Amino acid sequence: HVVAAALHKQGCAVVLLSLGSKGSYLSVTSDEARLRNCPFKNRYKPQSTIRIPAFAVKDGNVNANGAGDALFAGFCFAAATLPEATLEQAGTFASLVARQRCDIETRDTPAHNAKQLYE
Repeated sequence: HVVAAALHKQGCAVVLLSLGSKGSYLSVTSDEARLRNCPFKNRYKPQSTIRIPAFAVKDGNVNANGAGDALFAGFCFAAATLPEATLEQAGTFASLVARQRCDIETRDTPAHNAKQLYE
């Protein structure tokens, strides 16, 4: 992905791009020296890329305001607090958080665990 490559060139070790209703794209730098400075260096393989699909929201129940912020917050939370989470798992968690924010039926209802986000 051209945008991810440009951000890696500017110094970003991990890039998360929101693709709206099409999901998200995660990319890890190929620069192993830069990756060594990251707290998750042993979990994310250099030059990894992955597409994470968006989770569906019932038609008519969508309010995407804040979804991108929720996506990035979910990824940061997973990367920082779930020490065993792979890149795909952190991205999937982020996608679930964004879905929670988009669904007008659940956006103001706190989920107490990840299983509730699937329901």
